[in-house]
This record gives sequence, C-alpha cells and structure tokens, in this order.
Amino acid sequence: VRRILQTRELQRLRFIVQNGLGRFVYPGLEGTRFPHSLGAYHIARRLIRSLRTHQPTESDGFPSTLHIEERDLIAFPLAALLHDIGHGPLSHVWEHYINRTKTSKDNDNTYLYSHENWSIKLITSNLTEIGHFFSSGIKKEFPKYANIIDDVVALLTDKHRLYYLHPLLSGNLDIDRLDFMVRDTRNAGVTYGFHDLDWIIRSFCFARVSPQQIVRTSHSSDEDANATDPFWTIAIDGRKGLNTLLQFIHARESMYTLVYHHKTVHSMNILLENIFERARDLVTAGVNVDIISESLRKTINGEELSVEDVVDLDDNALWMQVKRWAASSDVVLKDLASSVL
Repeated sequence: VRRILQTRELQRLRFIVQNGLGRFVYPGLEGTRFPHSLGAYHIARRLIRSLRTHQPTESDGFPSTLHIEERDLIAFPLAALLHDIGHGPLSHVWEHYINRTKTSKDNDNTYLYSHENWSIKLITSNLTEIGHFFSSGIKKEFPKYANIIDDVVALLTDKHRLYYLHPLLSGNLDIDRLDFMVRDTRNAGVTYGFHDLDWIIRSFCFARVSPQQIVRTSHSSDEDANATDPFWTIAIDGRKGLNTLLQFIHARESMYTLVYHHKTVHSMNILLENIFERARDLVTAGVNVDIISESLRKTINGEELSVEDVVDLDDNALWMQVKRWAASSDVVLKDLASSVL
C-alpha cells in the first residue's frame, strides 16, 4: 500500500476535489479524493476482516469456494483504495461535460467517459507508474502477491469468485458511500448527518436468499430461475443494525437533496460547462483561445483521451485555464470565466 500511495496516479487525487463545486456553498467541503480513497481502504480493510471472522462454514451450506481467504484480505481493500483513481477534474462535473460534448458531437455513446472504466485502464497500463508497479515491480518486492492486480480488477468489474463483495464496492450501501457520507456530513456542518459507522460495519453479515427471491428482485436469467442452490449475499443484521441503516438512508437522502444537488452548486456547474462550450465553439470557428495543455485541448474538442492525458488532468489545470480565459479577447468567454472566478 505504501508503494502504491507513492505513485503519481494516487498522488494526483490530492488535486481533485471530492465534491466538485460543492465547496462554493459549503466551505468545509474542501476535501480531495485522496483522503476519501484512504478512508475507503480503511473501511474495506475493517469490513473484510469482520466478514471473514463471522463467515459461515460448509456445515451451514456455505461452499468452500466462497470462503474469504488471506489473499482476499489484501485484494478487497486495494480495490476500494483504487476505485476512484480514474476521476477527472472536479470529479463528476468534468465527466458530465465531456460526455455531453461527445453525445452532442456524434450522437454515439460508445466512447463516453466513465471514471470506473478509466480506473481499470490506469491500474493496468504499463504507461502509468501504478500500472508498471503491478505488472513488474510487485513481482520483485512482493512475489507472494505478484498477480494481485487480477483480483483487484475482478472485484471492480464484478467478475471475482466472491461475487457477494461487488455490491460493497458499487451499490446502495457500499464502502464508497460509507466513507463520504460520514466525511461530508461532518465537513458540511449539517445536522442530518450519519456518524454511526462502527455500528453499521458490525451489523454486516452473511445471508442466504432463495432462488425464488432472486427471480423476483433481480434481472436473472432462465438458468438462475431453475437454480436450487441458495444465493449468498451480504446483508444488515436487522436486530442490531436496522436503526443505523435507516439513519444512513435518511442522511443520504438529505445530503443529495440539500448539499450535492444544491441550486447554487447546480448553477456553478452549468456556468463552468458554458465556459468550456464557448471555448469549444471558438476553437471550431478557428479562433485561438490560448489552451495551456494538449490534454485540455483534446477535452475541449471532444477527442479521445490517452492514459497520459487523464493523468495530466486535475483541478489545478482546469482552474489555471479558466483564469487564463478571464483575460481572453473574446468578450463572452472573458465574462463567463470572470463570473465563475
């Protein structure tokens, strides 16, 4: 973990704000993706160890192939640590802009930007420091876990043998939300916060769901419908965790309504997108708008980005560009950039 934290790709997250433009309304929301990733790693490490301690036995009908092994205690927290490494500047703001640009340009969703997909690309590419470490460096320093990246990718893409762990990485009650809900409610200073993290971690447990319930509650195949074996999943023990779960759900609803989707945050998002749309229109018309980097030029033009482009992009690059445009010779671009600053 120390070696991974030293890579450029992980350190880049120090320069990407967790909540995009939310800090313009709630000044305490200045945190970056870096501590969030550390928090997700910490929660994942605690959770997987707790689940292993309390996992059922074969006599309970729990197959040995689904047992949490020592290797899983390493891979699962690493997947949590790396789940957001592919985020672009201002997190979802930039992702929304670039996808809207691509959709309006060629009406094709094939190449839309997804930070989840880019996380996989960054950690598996030989062109990145972290990818190089996983492909060769780890074999020299930690030969026991030489192929741990395969486990990490399988967990992130829902192809791991421990299928019940994927909803904990990407779901309604996942490690990502468990970290940022506690972090954001405190930093925003709101009164409808969720703080009982320890108790909800202790409330996670294994549960069996019958095939009939799976058919009713998920998009299962015909093969699943004819299955007789119970489906193992991770649940909340209602006897001790129900109140905490309800507290989490209410806090999440309030945070999305009143903080993440605050009207002023939404207006700032639109204003920032208008800045880049104006720059794109000027570039299309052949006007020089003084773009400071090749990666930003590609973003504005709606071109495909390389691994190096994504690693080069962070909040600092975006704000430097906006400050440059505040002195633009184009009156509209200058006015928009000056307004957001």
